[in-house]
Amino acid sequence: MIKKKIGILFPPEKTDQPFMTSLIKDHDIVVNILKASITEGKKGKMILDLSGKDENVTEALKYLEDSHLEVFVYTDSVIRYEDKCVECGACVGVCPSKALTMEQPEYLLEFDVEKCVLCGYCIKACPVRAISFFDDEI
Repeated sequence: MIKKKIGILFPPEKTDQPFMTSLIKDHDIVVNILKASITEGKKGKMILDLSGKDENVTEALKYLEDSHLEVFVYTDSVIRYEDKCVECGACVGVCPSKALTMEQPEYLLEFDVEKCVLCGYCIKACPVRAISFFDDEI
């Protein structure tokens, strides 16, 4: 069983098609939509977790690509530069998924990559720029 976090960009002419239904029904995988912005007739985007057997997830990704959607597989979500971080907690207050927490009583910042939904709020909130998107760094 594997789990992959992916991003999908939908061209305007594809936003009215039931890709998620086919993805789940035809490929025997679990889909968890983390973030989506799709309006019929406009460019859309979605971030989701796919989990299932390795071969099923691979086939699901191929299905999406063959459907002429732009698919990005995230190997990580955000990078936290511990040497820059001053443990101020500004990112914790804006994190909607609780991927960033402040452990007490030491007040140490903890990051759970599995909970991250790639919203980017932490990046904007960090006063010392100790957090960035993984894809921005490559």
